Amino acid sequence: MSWVAIAGVCIVIASLQLRKFKPPPSTKPRLPLATIPSDYCRMQQPNGKCGGTFVTSFEQEPKTFNPLTKIDGPSHNAQKLLFASLLEYDYEHQCLVPGLAKHFTIQDNRIYRFTLRQGLQWSDGHPFSIEDVLFTFDLLFAKTQDAHGHHEWQFPSTCVNKFIYQQKQLAYKKIDDKTIEFETPIVWASFLEDLSSVFILPKHKLEESVKNNTLLRQWNLQTAVDNPQDIVGMGPFCIKYFQPGERLILVPNPYYWKVDNLGQRLPYVDAYITQYVSNTTVRTILFGSGKTDAAPIGPMDLQWVKNGASRYDYTVYDRGPDIKFTFFWFNLQSGVTSHGKHFVDPCKLKWFSDVHFRQAILYGLDRQGMVEANYLGQGEVWHSFIHRLDGRWYNPKLHHYDYNPDKAKQILKEAGFRWDEQGNLMDVDQQRVCFDILWSTSGTNTLITTLKNNMADLGIEVNVINLDFKALLEIINHHYTYDSAIVGFRFGQNDPNDFLEALHSGGNFHYWWPNQTQAQTEWEKEIDMLLDLQAQSLDVAVRKPYWDRIQEIMHEQVPWMPLCSANHFTGIKNKWKNLRIPPRGNIIWNIEEIWCDP
Repeated sequence: MSWVAIAGVCIVIASLQLRKFKPPPSTKPRLPLATIPSDYCRMQQPNGKCGGTFVTSFEQEPKTFNPLTKIDGPSHNAQKLLFASLLEYDYEHQCLVPGLAKHFTIQDNRIYRFTLRQGLQWSDGHPFSIEDVLFTFDLLFAKTQDAHGHHEWQFPSTCVNKFIYQQKQLAYKKIDDKTIEFETPIVWASFLEDLSSVFILPKHKLEESVKNNTLLRQWNLQTAVDNPQDIVGMGPFCIKYFQPGERLILVPNPYYWKVDNLGQRLPYVDAYITQYVSNTTVRTILFGSGKTDAAPIGPMDLQWVKNGASRYDYTVYDRGPDIKFTFFWFNLQSGVTSHGKHFVDPCKLKWFSDVHFRQAILYGLDRQGMVEANYLGQGEVWHSFIHRLDGRWYNPKLHHYDYNPDKAKQILKEAGFRWDEQGNLMDVDQQRVCFDILWSTSGTNTLITTLKNNMADLGIEVNVINLDFKALLEIINHHYTYDSAIVGFRFGQNDPNDFLEALHSGGNFHYWWPNQTQAQTEWEKEIDMLLDLQAQSLDVAVRKPYWDRIQEIMHEQVPWMPLCSANHFTGIKNKWKNLRIPPRGNIIWNIEEIWCDP
């Protein structure tokens, strides 16, 4: 069966599933202006109308709805719709704005006092208070003792390392019933942005599970299937229905704390539905055939999707270079699993750990060819983890690893590698060079094909292991038993310190060797030191040289290899109002304000 036929079957199935849910007519009452709590957030966009269902699709589903576990991208995207933070990010203006805290003050660039909004309620109607904020941070910093007497974080949240500064953790205390104070032991440039990533949790709902040590089992996928009302938040939506592999249906939080100027409680829509599909092709076809309301559009599909704009009444926006880039890395983790198996075969680890081998591989990759093949030229090669258009932070002095297979072979030869009579690359011990690569089945096949062909030209055999994205994340985040992988991620909002978890040797996303108790190489030690130094100033001019050097080290050592990204095209139906299209980020980041004529 051809991919077109498969996609057609998927569309029929998806359409039938979507028809199963019919939201009731909108009955959300307009709140009398005089009764709206003064601390409610009154939005300034044009007033809209309640009603309508927003339908989208995604090829990766969440793994958990519990913010205290290690969070992958799909889980975080779902949680952003259910929970709220003290501060929020305005993607249109690229700045932080008040969230559950209505304002804050800063003293000595280290002491932050936040005043909480009063009169707010959780999605189950229980009052929100400062005790919930204290509860959340107590959980974040909770420690436990393993069988060997070593202390470790009790809950494996990816947030906690952001609040450890030179082995000292963030201090916090209650000032009064509506004021909380945070104090960083040193000046830390990205503290406010880091704080915006912490979802506040309901003490009344989770305290009992803390006492009986079942918190990590709370709010998993099965909870969302069986008892979605148990997942309580302060975000714009609540879970109505969830079926893994099928769809997630969200309905408005009846106690949401944002209103428009007429007193209508947001969000306007009656339901927000995410349909889970097998790959990006199906996702694009669903949008291009009018079955969903919004979707990213790849360059390969751009023309035919544009051809359907009049028929299905949508617009495709060209938003320039995407900040999501694809990168490739080798697993450098030494040691063995709990079962005595090497994370990486020692012979392969010897190759991967050689910086000359990694540099040769990068010279041997035709990344511009990947752009042409994958994106019809509608994209670009990345030369750093920071995009070239981010002039405040990008280091323009980096030399480029332009495609040069002859240079790649010369470097390999100088590193002791040779070729046999059949052209196979052999190491000094006469072992043939080959490796496996993890690859998400939701990715673009032409990219992995280009990589395999490039490696074959160097005499290297590559075995591609196709996995769904969820399974791939499980291996690279928890098991660590693999050779190499390719993943695409979006890092950063406005400050490169968002790369901390990826660059610091102890970071969860330090994928080539995560969660190191201490840096295993001299160059990683230097990066750790530079990360600490740059964060201790709020002055971009002071921080920029540190980030230049960090980029130089990453460029020289190539622990990961930036590949390329597509230009960013997004389609959305014209019926939706109050769109605030940002220069980067999700086109419907302000979903609570979006409305349509029912």
